[in-house]
Amino acid sequence: MSDEHPTSEVTVTGDGNVVGDGSLAQVVKVEGGSIGDVVQIGQVVIYPPSPKEAPRPFQLPLDLPTFTGRDAYLLELDGLLQPGTGQTVSLVGLRGTAGVGKSVLAVHAAHSWGDRFRDGVVWVDLRQRDVASALRHVASTYGYSEQAAQILDAEGLAALVRSALRGREALIILDNAERVAAEEFPLLIPGVQGCVTVVTSRRSFTELKRYGRVLAVGEMKQEEAEALLTRILGKTMDKEEEAARSALVERLGGLPLALDIAARLIAERGWSSAEYLDRLEGAASLVAELALPLADRPEDSVALAFALSYEALKEDQQRLFRALGVMAEGGFAPSAVAEVLGEESSQVEREIGDLEALSLVRLGAVQGRYELHPLLADYSQTLAREAGEWESLCNAHLLYYVGYAERYTDDHGALEAELGNLMAAGEWSRESAENAGVQALTQWLYVEGGEFLDLRGHVREAVRLLGWAVEATRTVGDRRGEGNALGNLGVAYADLGEVRRAIEYHEQALAIAREIGDRRREGRHLGNLGNAYNRLGEVRRAIEYYEQALAVAREIGDRRGEGAGLCNLGLAYAALGEVRRAIEYYEQALVIFREIGDRRGEGTALGALGVAYNRLGEVRRAIESYEQALAIDRRIGYRRGEGNALGGLGLAYKDLGDLAQARELWEQALRIYEHIEDPRAELVRDWLDALEEDGGEVGAE
Repeated sequence: MSDEHPTSEVTVTGDGNVVGDGSLAQVVKVEGGSIGDVVQIGQVVIYPPSPKEAPRPFQLPLDLPTFTGRDAYLLELDGLLQPGTGQTVSLVGLRGTAGVGKSVLAVHAAHSWGDRFRDGVVWVDLRQRDVASALRHVASTYGYSEQAAQILDAEGLAALVRSALRGREALIILDNAERVAAEEFPLLIPGVQGCVTVVTSRRSFTELKRYGRVLAVGEMKQEEAEALLTRILGKTMDKEEEAARSALVERLGGLPLALDIAARLIAERGWSSAEYLDRLEGAASLVAELALPLADRPEDSVALAFALSYEALKEDQQRLFRALGVMAEGGFAPSAVAEVLGEESSQVEREIGDLEALSLVRLGAVQGRYELHPLLADYSQTLAREAGEWESLCNAHLLYYVGYAERYTDDHGALEAELGNLMAAGEWSRESAENAGVQALTQWLYVEGGEFLDLRGHVREAVRLLGWAVEATRTVGDRRGEGNALGNLGVAYADLGEVRRAIEYHEQALAIAREIGDRRREGRHLGNLGNAYNRLGEVRRAIEYYEQALAVAREIGDRRGEGAGLCNLGLAYAALGEVRRAIEYYEQALVIFREIGDRRGEGTALGALGVAYNRLGEVRRAIESYEQALAIDRRIGYRRGEGNALGGLGLAYKDLGDLAQARELWEQALRIYEHIEDPRAELVRDWLDALEEDGGEVGAE
C-alpha cells in the first residue's frame, strides 16, 4: 500500500486550538456544527477532541436512489448486522468482481440497519487510506485522535482501536480492501464483542472465512436487472423496448454498474434500448462505443465491453487473453508472455497487438510493455480458471520468473521492470505450497544475489517475500533458512520504522543460530539487535550487543562482520557525543571494507565519517567523505545510502551558508526517500521547511 494520505487530520479542542499533525500549516475555522463533530473542510478532517465529546458517527456515502433488488443478499445481511447478539458474527465479507455492486450493497445495508448500532457507523475507503491511516481514522472518530497521533506503527494503532471500540456497538465498513497486504489485513479487524465489520473486496482474505461470513456477490438476476433499467428509464408498455431491455441485460451479463451506465447513456442520448443494443453489436471497438471511462476510481467506472469483445476473438486470441491474467498489474513484455507459454515471441507479440486494438490490452507506461486494466485482469483469470488452465499457467509463470531472478540478479533495471511479476510468482509459490519457489526468489532477490529489494528500497516487497520465506522454511524444516529469513525480516521491519517488531524477529533468529551452532549468523543477529536498540535510543544496550557481535566476528575470522561491528560501535559512540572515538572505529571499519571489497560497507563507513566530521566543524572534510559515499552508493544502486549521502551533503553546504545548494541536495534526497517510503523523508521535509523560515535551525539526526 501507498503511504500517501489524501487529507490532514487534526482535532479542534473546546477552546478552538488545533491539535494534530505538526506539518499542518493552516488553522481551520469550523463554520457551524459543534465541537466534537467529525468535519471535513477541503483536505482537512477535524475530529472530536475527546471520547466524551465524540458524537455518534454516521459516516456513509449517499444511498443510491435507483438501488434495486438484491433481496437475497439483504435478507442475509439483515440477519448478520445484529450488534451484541449471540447469533451475529463480527466480520462480514462482500466479495466479488469489480462493478458487481459490493460497495453499493454495503452502503444500502448500512443505511437500512445502521441505526441498530448505538455507537454509529464508520466508513473507511481503503483505496484512499493505508492501514495505519485507516486505523487512525477509526480511533479519531471516537475521540482518540491525540492518542493515535502518538502511535506510529499499525500494530499499536490496531490495539488502540480495539480499546476504543471495546464495550461499543459500532458498524465498521472497510471498502475496497483488495489493496491491503494479506499480512496487514488482520490489523483492520477490531474483533470486539458488539461491533460488526463489513469488508468489501475483490480479493479473499483467510480471516474473512476464518472469523466471519463471506457473501459472494454475483451479477443481478434477470428480473432485478430489468427492474433497475425501469427505475432509470421508466416503465414501458412497448413490447419491442421490453424485449430490447431484456436482451441488453443478458448481453451485459447483469453487471450492475454496466447496466447503470448503459441506462444513463440511453436516457441522456435519447436512444431506445434496441438502438443501443444495435450499436453494441456492430461496434468495432466496444470499449470506445460504450464510452465507459476507466477513471481513477474503478468503483465509479467499468470496462463493460470486455465480455462482448472476448466473444468476438479468434480461438488463439481467446487462449492468449485467458493467459494474460497470470501476469501482474505492473505489466508485461510480449517476450515474457511467450516464455511463460512456451511459444514464439513474434507470434505472441502480434496477437497482443490485436488485443490492444480491441481495447482488451493497453500500452504500458514503459515502451515495449503492455498491461491489462485490473478489471480485465480479473476477467481473464476467471476465464482461465473456468478453462482449467489457471494452475498450469501459474506454475509456468513461477518457473520462468524464478529463472529470471537468477539470470538477472545483478541487473537491477531488469528486476525493477518485472518486480510485480516476481512478487506475483512468490505469492503463487506460497499459495500452492511450492516452497522451493519462494526460497529461490528470496535467495536471488534479497540474500545471496545482488540484494535487489534491500538496495533499491523495496522494503514492503521484502517484508512480504521474507514472510513467505519464513513459512516455507518452517514447512520443510530448514532451521538455518528459517533463521536467515527471520533475521532479514527483522532488518526490513526496522527499515519501515517498526523497531519493536524487528527486535522480536532478531531474537528468534539469534535463538536459532545458537541452537544450530551458526556462529557467523549469531554475530550478524547480535549486530542487528544492536542496531535496533540504537534506533530506540537505548545506546548503552546497543553497545553491549555490538561488542558481542564484534567478539564473535573476530573469533571466527569474519572480516565483513568485524567491519560491520566496528562501524556500528562508531555510530553508537557518536550518539553518545564521543565523536573522535567514533571516527577511530569508522576508519578501522573502512580499512576492512576496502580490503575485502565490500563496496556497500565502504560507502556506509564513508557516510558515517561525513556525519562525524560535520559535527566537529570540519565541513570540507565532511563533504569529501559524503561525495565518496554518494559515488559508491550510486554505483551499486543503494538508494537509501544515496539518500543519506545527499542529506548529509545538504547539511554540510547549509553550514557553509550555501542554502541554494543545500536545498537542491535535500530535494534530491527527499525524492529518493519518498520513492522508497523511508521514514527519513519527514526529517528532510522539516529541513526544507526550516530553510524558508528566518532563523530556522536544521540539524542531523
